[in-house]
Amino acid sequence: MPTLQAWLQLAAFLLVLLLLAWPLGSWLAAVADGRLPGWLKPIVAIERAIYRLAGVDPDESSSWKRYAYAVVAFNVIGVVAVYALQRLQGVLPLNPQAMAGVEAGSSFNTAVSFVTNTDWQGYGGESTMSYLTQMLALTVQNFFSAATGIAVVQPLGGYMARVYEGEARIAQRVIGPLERLLYRLGRVDPREEMTWKTYAVAALLFNLAGFLVVYLLQRLQGSLPGNPAGLAAVSADSSFNTAVSFATNTNWQGYGGESTMSYLTQMLGLTVQNFVSAATGMAVLVALVRGFTRKTTGTIGSFWVDLVRSTLYILVPLSIVGAIVLVSQGVVQTFGSYATASLMEGTKDA
Repeated sequence: MPTLQAWLQLAAFLLVLLLLAWPLGSWLAAVADGRLPGWLKPIVAIERAIYRLAGVDPDESSSWKRYAYAVVAFNVIGVVAVYALQRLQGVLPLNPQAMAGVEAGSSFNTAVSFVTNTDWQGYGGESTMSYLTQMLALTVQNFFSAATGIAVVQPLGGYMARVYEGEARIAQRVIGPLERLLYRLGRVDPREEMTWKTYAVAALLFNLAGFLVVYLLQRLQGSLPGNPAGLAAVSADSSFNTAVSFATNTNWQGYGGESTMSYLTQMLGLTVQNFVSAATGMAVLVALVRGFTRKTTGTIGSFWVDLVRSTLYILVPLSIVGAIVLVSQGVVQTFGSYATASLMEGTKDA
């Protein structure tokens, strides 16, 4: 049971977030629009110098294609630089411990990880990398990858706005047939909007259905397919906790996935909820924005349309990109039974 101090700490944290949201958001908007206060003139001078050195015109906007190419090219250069610094650190300065070059597999893994801002570390920093590698590659890349994330906010936000308004024409050519098929299967008229009450009821019922599905999959997994390890049903309390957690997109895990849940439960229950629970939150946020911006209408859109578009046009494409990154790092997905390995201590682990 959380103590009073824990609750007070949580309340204080949430209060700080709320207090910072408006000034920080306003500051980020001002930075993105180039509306900087006068006391930042030294930083503005550095910014202009970087533009001149790179031959960049800050007043020239890019199309979405050129913007995407620039982001990808910049990150590819980052991968090459981080990889090369690790491989060559044995002959580079700022290496007082005379560390040898990092082996190719680890160098590639670290380069991709830091460029994509996942920062997964499969090494001991002080015993593997020189000062130069850590400073010039990893630390700098932490800033660059974070800056890249901030840079894509505006184009990604614009794309998302077009998705929810039904104006993402290029994406609709590819995904539109599947979207319309889902509407027909669900007997949904995408042109029919909902009042806030109907929208709220639809969102609650959908999440209740998701909760029940995840709960039942766990309780019945012992007699369902997709269970090569023959795992028994998950206990009632753990099933309830996990179902509530994934339906609300908190994804708190109080279990060992591979030793508790079957493949079917993880795929049909947890993975599906990773998409639709996030899509529900996005849909509700969009509805809230519509409620603020629409002053002469009693409707705020269709929950089913917002849910489908959030999933098909935003979450699934992003997950495909993420999956490619994971596959490139050797993450394995298999329907075979678990592999058992003998450890040095003489025990076995799956």
